Amino acid sequence: MLDLPSRGAVDEAMRRPGTTLVLIDSECECSAQCAHPGLRLSLEHPRRPDHLVRVDSTTDAEALARAREYFVPYPESAPMIVLMGEGMLLAMFQREDLDGRSPEEVAGALQGAYDRFCGQ
Repeated sequence: MLDLPSRGAVDEAMRRPGTTLVLIDSECECSAQCAHPGLRLSLEHPRRPDHLVRVDSTTDAEALARAREYFVPYPESAPMIVLMGEGMLLAMFQREDLDGRSPEEVAGALQGAYDRFCGQ
């Protein structure tokens, strides 16, 4: 997973051809217990995003601010998992979609988005 440390890196990643999964990461318990394991498990699926990137919400303020511009009108959330397609928001999983869910539930939701938006 590629870390995005700047506005320019975010723009470049968001506009790549194909699909890009963006993890807005945080140091919270929800990330450790739900988002990270569910994301890892989801990638065992035959269909998956072309690119995987991460923005750290605690250390990369510039990159985080730019990434959130792509996610309008959704409110700020961390963790957050977003599926983008060449600059367009395809699927959004906010903290309330992740918190309290098992890794298998998170993976299943992500895999549903992969089936809908990602090629083989």
